[in-house]
Amino acid sequence: MQDIASFTLHARLVRAQKDGHRAIPAEVVASTLKDLATRWEESWIKQPAFIQGSDEISAVLRSPRHAFDFAVAMNLAAWPLRYQVRVTSTGIEMMQGAVPGKGSKKLFTLRLHGFPVALQELIESSAQLHANIMRDWKPSRAAASSMIRKAETQQRAATALGIRQQSVSDALSAAHAKDLVALEDAVRNCLTTLLA
Repeated sequence: MQDIASFTLHARLVRAQKDGHRAIPAEVVASTLKDLATRWEESWIKQPAFIQGSDEISAVLRSPRHAFDFAVAMNLAAWPLRYQVRVTSTGIEMMQGAVPGKGSKKLFTLRLHGFPVALQELIESSAQLHANIMRDWKPSRAAASSMIRKAETQQRAATALGIRQQSVSDALSAAHAKDLVALEDAVRNCLTTLLA
């Protein structure tokens, strides 16, 4: 039997001091997790599942192509709380014996065998910038940014949110939504191209 490449994904909820005992939107997070499991069904060797309530998630991927997309989707669902996501080549994870997500302050970490370290660091830095922009959102920006991904047009997002289309446009502009989506596309393309 031929070995197939696999990549371990581990996500852990992290809380800043300012978050205090803020409750995670567990139903929204669970719904997002279920959606991601079916949306990229062919990507999973082991579908993502909670391993400690909704604070930790693990999965095994055939390719890390959607790993950053996963991190973005989970962090949109958990906003303003955040998940720290670590993706490793499965063999590296076993050899290092590391506890995924621990010991690093980065919100997205890659440890991929055969993948240039400089590119891993560039992706991690891009992910950190993405997370920092999301952290500075206001609730209206988070709602518009999350809804536009489902509704696809500002008018549909406005209808779903019960606000004017101009309010959605203003919130998306203030949230730097277009730039964040472009960054997500660039990371996905980089992972897809270099690991093909």
